[in-house]
Amino acid sequence: MRRVGSVVALLAVASACSSSSGSPSAPGTDAGPADAALEADGPGPAQDGSNADGGFHEAPHDPLPVLPNAGGPILAAPKLVTIVYAGYTESSTMSAFGDWIVGSSWLTAVGHDYGVGHGTHVMHVVLPGPAPAQAPDLDTQALLEAKLADGTLPSAAGPDAGTPGGGDAGAGDYLYMIFYPPSTQTGSFLAGPSTCTYEGGGAFIGGYHWETQSGPYHVPYAVVPTCSTSSATEGASDLESSASHEFIEAATDPFPYTDIAFGLTDPNDPWIYTAGEVADLCEGLSTQEAGFTAQRVWSNSAAASANAGSAGATSPCVPAASEPFYDVSPSPAQAQTVKAGGSVTFTLTGFSTGPLPPWALSIFPGQASFTPKVHLGASTIGNGQTTTMTVTVPAGTPSMAYAAIFVTSSLSPSDFTYWPIAVTVP
Repeated sequence: MRRVGSVVALLAVASACSSSSGSPSAPGTDAGPADAALEADGPGPAQDGSNADGGFHEAPHDPLPVLPNAGGPILAAPKLVTIVYAGYTESSTMSAFGDWIVGSSWLTAVGHDYGVGHGTHVMHVVLPGPAPAQAPDLDTQALLEAKLADGTLPSAAGPDAGTPGGGDAGAGDYLYMIFYPPSTQTGSFLAGPSTCTYEGGGAFIGGYHWETQSGPYHVPYAVVPTCSTSSATEGASDLESSASHEFIEAATDPFPYTDIAFGLTDPNDPWIYTAGEVADLCEGLSTQEAGFTAQRVWSNSAAASANAGSAGATSPCVPAASEPFYDVSPSPAQAQTVKAGGSVTFTLTGFSTGPLPPWALSIFPGQASFTPKVHLGASTIGNGQTTTMTVTVPAGTPSMAYAAIFVTSSLSPSDFTYWPIAVTVP
C-alpha cells in the first residue's frame, strides 16, 4: 500500500498505500560540502571498497528487513478483474496489462517468496459512463458491492469467489482493480486523502488497495487513479507501475484491515514509514517486460542473502540488476524519541556486497507531522566509511509528533537505495 498522510492509520492497519499529496514539505537540509571528509572506521577500506590485501569485505550493517507473515491469507493464484468506465482512454492498454501481468516473468520473480504464482485475468469490465467527479473510498466500496450483487462483476457469493468472514482466501483469489480517469478525484482507505503524488518531469505515482464486504464475503480491491496536475497527466507506464504495485501487495496482503498477511507491524521499526508492504520498500524502482512497466518488489530471500554477507548479493528489490547491493546503515537503527528543541545524531555506515566506487548520499522527507532540521555530514560514502546525520526537533513541536527521513544512496538517478530514519516527540 502506498504512503498516506496519517501515520496513525498506517500503524493501526500495518499499512497498504503510494506517496500522499498531503506529504509534508521537505525538511530543512544542511548537507555537508561535496568534499566533506568521511570519518574513517579505523584504517578502513579504500574508497573503492577493496582492502589493502586486494580482497573485499562487506562492512557490518544492521539487518535489512524481512517481512513477516502475520498469519493472514494470500491470493496464491490471483483472479484479476480490471474495471474502467466507458471513455477511459487507457482502457485497451490496461486490459492488455491485465492479460500480461497474471502470467508474467515479473510475477514469477516477485511472488515467489510469498507463495503467489500465476493467475488469470478473468475479465475486463467497462462500466457505463460518465465516471464520477469524486470517488472517496466508501463510494468505491459501494460501487463494487452493487456490481457484485447485480452480476456485473464475478459474484463474491459464487463458489470460487470471495472469502467468507475474511478467512482463508482458498479457491477464491479474486482481486478487483478499478482504474479511474483524470476527471475523477479519488480518496484512499479509511477516508484518507488522495494518494496522487507528482514526481516531476511528467511522472506520477498513486493508488491503494483495501477490502470491502459483499454479503458474507470480504473481497480485496485496488484503486488506480489517473493522477494529473494543471500541466501534466499520468501516462500509461506510470499507471502500469502503480497497478503492479497494488496488484502484488493485494496478492500478498489482501485483507490489511481484518487479517494482515505480509507486512511490517512494529511501530518502532523505521521501515514501517515506507507503509510496510512488499512493494512499498522498493517505491520508485521499476522494470520493463513485454512492453509494460512494473515496479520492483522487495524479496525476503534476497534481503536474507545480503544480511548473511553472501558474496555478490544483489538488491532485495527484484527483478534486480547483477551489480552488488549498496546502502547505508544507521546507528541507532530504531525510531528515536527526541524532546522538542532537542536533537539526535545517527552514525551512517556505508556497505556494499561487492566492490563499488563511493556513491552519492542525500536525504528526502518521508511522512511527518513537523519539519525537522537535518544536517548530513557528507555527500558521498563508500563501503566501510562512516558519516553522521543530526536531526533537530524545533522548539515548540507538539507531543506525539513524528517525522521520517529517508537517507538515499545513489550511483545514478535510476540506480538508488534508501534507508529510513524516524524520530518521535514524547
